[in-house]
Amino acid sequence: MFTLSVSDLGLMWIGVEGTTVASALLIVLERKPASVEAAWRYTIIASAGLTLSLFALLLLYRETGTLDAFTLAAHPPPLTGSLVLVVGLALVGYGTKVGLFPMHTWLPDAHSEAPSPVSALFSGVLLPTALYAFLRVYDVVSQPVPAALRDLVIVFGLVTALVAAFLLQQ
Repeated sequence: MFTLSVSDLGLMWIGVEGTTVASALLIVLERKPASVEAAWRYTIIASAGLTLSLFALLLLYRETGTLDAFTLAAHPPPLTGSLVLVVGLALVGYGTKVGLFPMHTWLPDAHSEAPSPVSALFSGVLLPTALYAFLRVYDVVSQPVPAALRDLVIVFGLVTALVAAFLLQQ
């Protein structure tokens, strides 16, 4: 709830990282060796990805002087190379947490080793929260971003869907 209600992108990042810690503890609820390994893999990969999104936010702050989403939306920053890098880092960073291809390697183990209600919580709350965080960052900086970079976000989503469909057929 915290992550969805704050307007400061830095506080939102803290909320998303907090979900990593809380959900890792939920994965190991049954205390099996495989679930402990899955929780560690999830924690390391998700935190590494979120580190990239933290770099994106730090770069955005350096460029604009604020991380308040309302201020940034009211006064969009001019397009610079740094702003393009912000979108790329945020896409890879939050995309890792969402499980976008090719940063999805933690997802099958975490879902299969977690208890069923926790797996449902991942699908219904955790992944959409990270996607929302990316969309907030993207919405703030996408106004001056060229269409080619916006298309990159669509390509990542389509490739993820195609790979998932292919793997389901196997």
